[in-house]
Amino acid sequence: MKTANRHLKNILSGFYSIIFSISCVIYRLVFRRRIMKISILAVLSAVSINLSAADIPSSPEGGQGSVKGGVIGCIYQAGRSAELMKAGPASLWQPVKKAMPIAEGDRVKTGPGGYCEILIKDGTFIKLDERSELAANELKLLPSSRSYVFSLTVGKAMWLAAKFKAQIASKFEVRTNSVVCAIRGTAFTVMVSSRQDTSVGLFEGNLGVTFAQESKEMSPGSEADVSDGSLTVQPRLSRLMEGERRSYDKLKNRVEELRKKLAKRDDFIDSFLNEQDKKISDYETRKAEKLRKRGK
Repeated sequence: MKTANRHLKNILSGFYSIIFSISCVIYRLVFRRRIMKISILAVLSAVSINLSAADIPSSPEGGQGSVKGGVIGCIYQAGRSAELMKAGPASLWQPVKKAMPIAEGDRVKTGPGGYCEILIKDGTFIKLDERSELAANELKLLPSSRSYVFSLTVGKAMWLAAKFKAQIASKFEVRTNSVVCAIRGTAFTVMVSSRQDTSVGLFEGNLGVTFAQESKEMSPGSEADVSDGSLTVQPRLSRLMEGERRSYDKLKNRVEELRKKLAKRDDFIDSFLNEQDKKISDYETRKAEKLRKRGK
């Protein structure tokens, strides 16, 4: 009997040893898998965080990357058939909204019955008439300097150039295919005919006109004409330019009010663009809502 009990005890002891060994193996396998799973999740999380950080574009210094952040100028108003082409090799002409940013390298053109008004941050105002095309070849404005170069390809445009302080370096030119106008705080109109003849009427301030190697200074109320390969300056305005001067007299008070707003608020143009965008967005929302209700 004792021998049988001892034999049974040995069998049970061996059985318990086997069960314990199997339990240890299972524990190790489960524990390792859990650690591996945790490690894999940690690695994936780190990769995800790094990818997310890489996908977030860093904003350029000073907020220059924002479309509305410190824009130099805008299309303030425009009539029908006005178009804008942004700078860039793949750019296309697009219809002009009432207010759109304008920058160096952009081009603006108008069709029959169209017009376009451009306002720059320093208070310079440009009105482009119908059937005209203008390019902003250079448009830079800094606290210590400004550099503007415009090209009028065809048509008519009136400039009300903002005056600048004597200590500020200023380059302000309007070019056509035949002349270069150097501006010094001036109100004037430039016209370019389909034959590429150029007329410049000066209403206020000083203006230098250069054709080929010849340069002439203009005084208020005078007109320069380039035709048949020669430059002439007349002491009085033609009938057509007299009409332009009357238009200038009507426009200058409005431009002065805009300059006062610019002087009070450095972000006037930016805010104006944002307000116009909101109006357009609200209009599109109302329009979509009306169409949705009609479709029910």
